[in-house]
Amino acid sequence: MAWWDGVGAAKVLAHEEGAIFLECAMGDRSLSITSAERRDETACRIICNTANRLVGERGFDFANIFTNPDLGNPTHHGATLPKIFEQRLKTVTETAGLDRKRLLKWIIAWCGLSAAWSFESNDTASISITLEVAAQAIAELDR
Repeated sequence: MAWWDGVGAAKVLAHEEGAIFLECAMGDRSLSITSAERRDETACRIICNTANRLVGERGFDFANIFTNPDLGNPTHHGATLPKIFEQRLKTVTETAGLDRKRLLKWIIAWCGLSAAWSFESNDTASISITLEVAAQAIAELDR
């Protein structure tokens, strides 16, 4: 993150021995709020355009989108809706230029990893969300 120097990612203010201190994202433009206000496609496109400018496995970076913002706000219940899942899949593959099947496989992998983290912290709401999203990705991959 230090390498990006605040371009497309939070600026690293200090780092030492595997820990980083990041600048706080400020402003009135919350992607979680944007999504919750029925503008999920807009939030999804902003994330894709930002991630397109960063290094790393692109499929892994974009798989996060499919469980958010529900993991940060389990009362939101948008990520588990089939209509939202399908819209996000279309938006991400188009905006990021990703192969659909490859993205679906990364979504499944991300959900497994996220569920394992949630299991360690006994976060049953997050486990439920990630397993439902994974089930949708598996069903879509089988089509």
